[in-house]
Amino acid sequence: MLKGKSQRKYTTKDGREFVVRRALPGDLEVLLRNFQRVADEEIYVATKKVSKAQKNRILATMKNPRNLSIVADFEKGVGIVGSLTLVPQREVKKMRHVLYLGMSVIEELREDGLGNALMDYALGWAKARKEIAKISLSISSTNKRAIKLYKKFGFRIEGVLKKQFILKGKYADEIVMSLFLR
Repeated sequence: MLKGKSQRKYTTKDGREFVVRRALPGDLEVLLRNFQRVADEEIYVATKKVSKAQKNRILATMKNPRNLSIVADFEKGVGIVGSLTLVPQREVKKMRHVLYLGMSVIEELREDGLGNALMDYALGWAKARKEIAKISLSISSTNKRAIKLYKKFGFRIEGVLKKQFILKGKYADEIVMSLFLR
């Protein structure tokens, strides 16, 4: 939680209020539907179809108190439109100081400030935990908007894996980015 609160209010660029809050098991179906919508675009995530194993991982992430799983929720009307997770990349003691970030926002609401809000909440949560020293992520080189957002929050490129993805029939590099908190 962030400074004793489980949710925070934010405003979109055009003035609509939404909250960023912890994801709940009851949000699972909406999260899966939203993730599939992003996957169907075939340019942001490697997943083609959300599997049962992914569904189980998402639910386990929500239930594990060491992880952060949050949603951007227009409580009235549109509902949940974005999500972010911070999870250990590997469950080994030597790497518990590193969390891996994953985020998605449905297409219609990108560029409205939801990514900023999710990042603000998540980084506040991570910085409050002394055991967390680094946040890492990987992203397609074609996702310029997200790369710009991550750089805005202090992430730096640590590496590039050439031709790692084939997105809509074209090669794209995988960019590894990190933010050091300590």
